[in-house]
Amino acid sequence: MELCIDYTQIPLGVKGVYVFYDVYTDKLLYVGKSKDLRKRVYQYTTLGYGPASDKYNKITDKHDIVGLLAYKADDNYLLEDYLIKKHNPPYNKRTEL
Repeated sequence: MELCIDYTQIPLGVKGVYVFYDVYTDKLLYVGKSKDLRKRVYQYTTLGYGPASDKYNKITDKHDIVGLLAYKADDNYLLEDYLIKKHNPPYNKRTEL
């Protein structure tokens, strides 16, 4: 587990799971997976447009400070599913098949 303050601290091409959380309460707000963590976090925090940025703006509008945890993992879908089931983040929408 690594706390990333800036997306540039994440090496390029690393796949894994990222988590946005409320710094004050340590509650998970959103869990996602990516084939390239650095690019995905860039889409959320820096790019400034598109669906990823819209979701990030909704999260940051309601929470003063949002932290980021990046997990380097080969089985992204398993870790993401586990974290969503365990913490039930408010910005993850679950759809049953």
